[in-house]
Amino acid sequence: MKRLLFAFTIISSLAITAFAQSDVDTSAPDCIKEADKLFKLGDQIRLTSTNGQFVDGYFISISYDSSIISINTKDKYASSGDQIDFGDLSQIGYYSSGKINPLYILGGLTGGILVGAFIGAIAGSHSHEMFGQVDAAVTGAGIGAIVGMGIGFALSADANKLIEIKCEF
Repeated sequence: MKRLLFAFTIISSLAITAFAQSDVDTSAPDCIKEADKLFKLGDQIRLTSTNGQFVDGYFISISYDSSIISINTKDKYASSGDQIDFGDLSQIGYYSSGKINPLYILGGLTGGILVGAFIGAIAGSHSHEMFGQVDAAVTGAGIGAIVGMGIGFALSADANKLIEIKCEF
């Protein structure tokens, strides 16, 4: 009885594995399989044809039966759009959001504080009050910190970077 149960378990797990993998066509190009794993509905992609023309749009679906990839150039969550045959593709690109580098922000913050304090101290040196120069330096450092962080943040972020997958048939 244990052997029969063991055999049934093995056979059913193989059948489930085969059923789960039946969605992906093994004859499809590697770039299509990779795209199918990466893309979700509404992801911004770029399809480059074999003659060098490209179209930017939003991913809809991949059909292995028809060998087409569907995108929509206008609406992010459309259910239909342009269809491109696998054989007409030379590259598939997708836009990946960039990562923020904290060193740029820290550098901008430090530079902003130093430059702001320096400018504030110079501007406050003409004040007749006892603490006028210190107050101006502190105010300049605060303003410089905000401006420096903003500049550091702007330099740090890689805005939507295009990553391309080559299609070889």
